[in-house]
Amino acid sequence: MSELTMTVGPKGQVVIPKGLRDEYGISPGDDVLFDGVEEGVIIRKPIRNVAKEMRKIALSGKGMGKIDLDEEYSKRMLARWEANK
Repeated sequence: MSELTMTVGPKGQVVIPKGLRDEYGISPGDDVLFDGVEEGVIIRKPIRNVAKEMRKIALSGKGMGKIDLDEEYSKRMLARWEANK
């Protein structure tokens, strides 16, 4: 997608254009990261926040199901964690 110009509103808010939200999977309630660089500001999705996701699950009242703590399960979870760093 090419450069787009958006106007900052009176409360300092800027709308992320729909095409960019769709392209980068940004939905209402998602966090975005503002990074100040020499040229200006970069807005991007932050690296997945597992702790925040676990908190959402805990606060939702939904269980995570039975947890099988065998060795194979531990290996799969470690591989999954490594892949999402």
